[in-house]
Amino acid sequence: MTKLERHTSYTREQTSIAVKCIIAQLINMILIPIAINKIIKNNLFGVDGLAVDVFYQGITFAVLNPLQKIINVGVIKTLAMIFWYHNPWQRIKLSQRQLNKTY
Repeated sequence: MTKLERHTSYTREQTSIAVKCIIAQLINMILIPIAINKIIKNNLFGVDGLAVDVFYQGITFAVLNPLQKIINVGVIKTLAMIFWYHNPWQRIKLSQRQLNKTY
């Protein structure tokens, strides 16, 4: 949706993206647990109801978001590939064309 909008400056475009992300996160954190507890579990106020789901969701967000910033899978994969292909024992198994592509 944001790419279809026309903004007068880059700052306004980034502000629009941020507002949409915040709204999406609020919907994810508020409406989805209520809907799941009301419609699927049919247990909004009882034991293992809404409060437990929101608590576990908050704990999950608090733990996973920093871990995703620290542990970047793409960077780890790239470093592993560089390490693997730049070792002498691996160069013996590669053809000259494959060696030229790695450098």
